Amino acid sequence: MAALAIVVSAGLGAGAVWLFGGGDDTTQVSQVQAVGPAPSPEEATEGDAAGEVASSSETSTEPESTTGAPIDPLGLGADMVNQGCTGEYLVMLASSGDPAEWVPTLAPALRAVPGASYLVTDESCGSFVQDIDGQRIYAAYVGPFSDLQGACDARARAGLAGGYARQLDLTKQSRSLCSCLDTARRPRLSRSLDSEPGAFERQLAVSDVQVLLDRAGLNTERAYGGAFGPSTQGWVRALQRGAGLRVSGVVDGATWAELLAWCDET
Repeated sequence: MAALAIVVSAGLGAGAVWLFGGGDDTTQVSQVQAVGPAPSPEEATEGDAAGEVASSSETSTEPESTTGAPIDPLGLGADMVNQGCTGEYLVMLASSGDPAEWVPTLAPALRAVPGASYLVTDESCGSFVQDIDGQRIYAAYVGPFSDLQGACDARARAGLAGGYARQLDLTKQSRSLCSCLDTARRPRLSRSLDSEPGAFERQLAVSDVQVLLDRAGLNTERAYGGAFGPSTQGWVRALQRGAGLRVSGVVDGATWAELLAWCDET
């Protein structure tokens, strides 16, 4: 199983745990070495997280779909709707494997995103981590959507920088990246642009870049925070150096083209 990390997000208050990272995608870029300091606090706010993805060897059967009247076992004022391995897409918002944090973690995300629901992972698709030290994992989400485009549009509407798309498919051991799907979601990215207008859209793109850098074997810390800090800049420079590009630390068109070679979205 991939390593698990509990992630606290200031955006949803204390105890908010985001569903980030996932999978065992650690293929190395030929002749490229990871460089740069450890992730800054902003960059390191996300990682390979509780509730995202388990190795497909852990379970190979799809659970029965939840049927009958809506239920709300945590008293969150939203429906708990478990999701089987249907091939559809969800936008994951937050999760927790700590019983004391189930409600304070999920409730803000459910309030923030109209139509959001929650699930418990051990009754949902086996691609989710099923538990943490025997404790159940609850996760807030919106969806499902029939295709990745629909999930990406919903991710943008949700307005939460921590949201990401993932497919309910045992063969998909990583989040689904909207930047791989749509050229409009590939802005020029650099550290200097973090605080300028449009920062939310850039955060979404930066988090996708950080996953692609992980797939390329550079972001070994699996820092998916959406902040373009010094570590992300160093990983981008390493990618550029290995690809024979101008080493600027800026994600420009040529750098995006190199990153997109690591996309596996369809």
